[in-house]
Amino acid sequence: MFKDVKISKIVIVIFITVLIWVWADLAQDEEIYDIPAVVTIDDSTNPRLWVRFDRARRIEVSLSLIGPHASIVELEQLIKEQQQLEFSFSASQQLMTAPGNYPLNLVNFFEDSKFLEQKGLRILSCEPSVIQVEVDQLVEKNLSVRCIDENQTPVVDATLEPPTIPMYVPQKWNGPAVVQMSQAELRQSRSTPVKKTPFVEIDDMRKTAAVKVEVKTPAQQERLTEYIITAVTPGFSFSPNTQGKYKVNLINDDVVMGSISIKATPEAKRAYDDQRYQVILEIEDGDVLATEPIRRQLKYNFPDRFVEAGEIILNQPPDIARFNLIPIETQK
Repeated sequence: MFKDVKISKIVIVIFITVLIWVWADLAQDEEIYDIPAVVTIDDSTNPRLWVRFDRARRIEVSLSLIGPHASIVELEQLIKEQQQLEFSFSASQQLMTAPGNYPLNLVNFFEDSKFLEQKGLRILSCEPSVIQVEVDQLVEKNLSVRCIDENQTPVVDATLEPPTIPMYVPQKWNGPAVVQMSQAELRQSRSTPVKKTPFVEIDDMRKTAAVKVEVKTPAQQERLTEYIITAVTPGFSFSPNTQGKYKVNLINDDVVMGSISIKATPEAKRAYDDQRYQVILEIEDGDVLATEPIRRQLKYNFPDRFVEAGEIILNQPPDIARFNLIPIETQK
């Protein structure tokens, strides 16, 4: 019986000793280096300020920290999950509310971090250690609004209501606000106005307006102008089996290279003029066996994005090319 009591006491002592060792190990501070972090600007505390870090809206830094072993392990797991720590910077909380440039000591900034404090972590160093904060006071201005498509091309025939809007922008800002329309929205806007939120982009940061505008574009027949294209260059589309082996002999080259009547917007017409080939004649493998001149409808090489937007159409029946193929190796 006494033997059992002694064994129980020994087990309890060992257990308590192990707990003390574990606690001592966990309580011991450890250091960790090169922790990636990003500081982003929080505009919500004072929306009338426009704040940047050396003309950027976010800055990446490298931290060295010290803290309990358990916190270091938790931090390492967090980094694996989200790649980097994220911190918000408020100019108002740092008392940087007047326009100007301010030095920001990042070590002091991280020492005040609630996140690090809750984890029991302290800052050892930060690289970079000091950055410049630029603060501008936003002022309300009436900005004109212009419309662009998803390729950044101006939609010159769009009607916007209202044509100007109030926005808070930096004092030096003198550009317009912008609404960007997808091709689907442009098609819809020909029959029903589409509501869009204007925005401006300052230092790669998009700032949106508090109001929306209605965008309306003319119906297709109203927005296209008739043009005659006279500088026509034909292209020939060969397959791998015929490429370099045959030459096209156009019998009616006056038709193939003749003028073309189209209806288009000015931008679409210019883009069509700039195409390397205005018409394409497709050559099929079976054409090499033909004993009589071949007749084939030309393909009109309209730029795809203007076709999809309904901004260019053929205004005549498609022309028919008449041709035959001549083997290149038989030419002398």
